[in-house]
Amino acid sequence: QISKTNYYTHNGPLLQKLESELAIYLGVDYVLAVTNGTIGLIIALEALHKEGSILTPRFSFPATMNAICMVGSTLFYCDTLRCSPNISLNSLEEKLINNKTISTILLPNLWSTVNNIEEISFLSNKYNVNLIYDSTQAFSCSYKGRKIAINGNAEVFSFHATKLITAFEGGCITTNNRSLYKKLSHIRS
Repeated sequence: QISKTNYYTHNGPLLQKLESELAIYLGVDYVLAVTNGTIGLIIALEALHKEGSILTPRFSFPATMNAICMVGSTLFYCDTLRCSPNISLNSLEEKLINNKTISTILLPNLWSTVNNIEEISFLSNKYNVNLIYDSTQAFSCSYKGRKIAINGNAEVFSFHATKLITAFEGGCITTNNRSLYKKLSHIRS
């Protein structure tokens, strides 16, 4: 296909088709393909996180913390549940109450598990913080009958060889916010 279109750079017709088909499959307005999940996290943080600290669980994949370090932010940790990689809502709210510098929450959905989306959304709205889901390990997972991809301000997925859907590398960022999508596209370029 690439040799037929003579299009070897980003945002070509095949990439646009992939993004369009992913958007339909995931039930989301906008999909932005990226080099890999870590780059997706960095781009999402660059687009949404302005100043202040970023809150994430202690237990996560190293790329989550690496992305936070790459954008030069201070990192705060919250706890996960005892028998699950999902976030402890009590720990999350305690950190938001006690650390007024937190302006972004970056939460992983690890090993095909999905966090309590309604409660976390409620807390992010209550404390007026951005919410990004690191769903690199949860592509095609569902929450209450709907595929995840439209949660928080943005959600990031990976297509690495070790993930549920693989292209050997690559990933995407999903959102329903047009202005955020335009900003993410600009940063990707």
